[in-house]
Amino acid sequence: MLKITTDTDAGRTILKLAGRLTGPWIEELNACWRDAAAGKQRIEVVLHEITSIDEAGRRLLADMHRRGVQLTAAGCMTKAIVTESIDRRADAIRTGDRTSQTVDERIGSLFQPDSLLVAQYSETLRRKTLFEPEKRLMLAILEDAINCFQDNLLAQDVRSSRLFHEAEEWIVEAASDGVFSFDNVCEALDLNPAP
Repeated sequence: MLKITTDTDAGRTILKLAGRLTGPWIEELNACWRDAAAGKQRIEVVLHEITSIDEAGRRLLADMHRRGVQLTAAGCMTKAIVTESIDRRADAIRTGDRTSQTVDERIGSLFQPDSLLVAQYSETLRRKTLFEPEKRLMLAILEDAINCFQDNLLAQDVRSSRLFHEAEEWIVEAASDGVFSFDNVCEALDLNPAP
C-alpha cells in the first residue's frame, strides 16, 4: 500500500510518499505526478516514509528525476535506492538539509547515524539472527505440546492419556492472556494459530 499526500508550498507541489512503491501503486504515483505537473509548478517527491521500492518504482523515480522532479530521501536504504535509480550519482539528489552545508559540515555528517525504518530493522534482524532465547523456549513448548498431542492421541494408559488431554487443553484454550498461551506463542513465532 502506498499513501500519497499532496501539499502546495511557495510555488511548488510536494508529494509525500509513505509505504511501498511497488505493483499497482507505481501507476498511482505516476498519475499523481502527471496531475501535479499539469500545474506547471516545481515538484518535489519526499521519500522519507517509503519502506520498499521495486524495479518499476525505481524506473519511475529515475524518469521523474530526468524530467526535473526533486527527490528527497532520508535513511541509508532509501538514499541508496534513489541514488542508484538516478545514474548512481550521490550528488543527484537532495538529502535532507545537507545541500546548504559547507564541505566540512557534509564530511562531519558522514559520522552521524542515519535514520532506519522500523520495517528495515526488523527485517534485517529477522534474517540475520537466530531466535532469541525466549522464542527458542516458546518453540520448544510448542514442539513438546504437538508431540504430546500426536504421540498420545490413541493412548490407553492413564499417564499418556493425561499428556494428550493437557496438550489438547492448552491448544484449544480460548482467549488466554498468559505469556505462554498457545495463541501468544504462535504469534511470537509468526505462526497462524487458526485451525
